Amino acid sequence: MTEQGKVILVGGEEEKGVINEVISLTAEEPLRLDGEIDLKELAVLLKICALFIGNDSAPMQIASLLRTPTIGIFGPTDVQRFKPLGKKSRVIKNGSSMNSVKPEEVLEAARELLRNSPC
Repeated sequence: MTEQGKVILVGGEEEKGVINEVISLTAEEPLRLDGEIDLKELAVLLKICALFIGNDSAPMQIASLLRTPTIGIFGPTDVQRFKPLGKKSRVIKNGSSMNSVKPEEVLEAARELLRNSPC
């Protein structure tokens, strides 16, 4: 639980390692749904979320299309071609690696989107 709500991690079976790494860095364990939900269930979840933060992916595009405030973190992908759409979306990209994105940048964008969102 954060000051804003519960953190939920989603992804496929192949992302379990990354999700384990994320969880190892958290003070409070998030809800894990990796490998547990299908595409329809993911869409329902994304529709009711206050905020989506993720890499350039199908879940990011779905969240954006559902008008969920969305932060897309980009590495080498063409931002102009694959960015999330809408006024409630932000893109964060520093160079050609996702590793160059600073957590502070993501946190600042998240606070801005949550502040301006009627949740």
